[in-house]
Amino acid sequence: MAIVITQPITSTSGIVGTTKRNIVIPGNSSDIVDSFSSSKYKAVKWIYHIEDNTNNKSSTGEILVSVTSTGDVTHNRYAVIGTSIPYLVNVNNNSGTIELSITNNQSDDLSISVVRINVV
Repeated sequence: MAIVITQPITSTSGIVGTTKRNIVIPGNSSDIVDSFSSSKYKAVKWIYHIEDNTNNKSSTGEILVSVTSTGDVTHNRYAVIGTSIPYLVNVNNNSGTIELSITNNQSDDLSISVVRINVV
């Protein structure tokens, strides 16, 4: 079995090899921070960093995603380190587009940076 790992890539607004930086999610809201076509990649790894600058808190973690040939998505968030920030991570298939969304469960804004590593 051959596994090919490509260099990190962001959404279509990013440049290959860079991260999406400083995506602001206002308090008590949710946003899609990255997405990709389910037909293009069958596995990805996201590495993210979340900051709450108001309360001087930060958290870093990884999300591993697997997409089946029928588009079913499973994911696991792991290796989370840093201070406690109330947020949720969700990965779902929205009509063939796999979306990573972050929900901010506090009143203060969160700033998020994320990089995606694709496995083809």
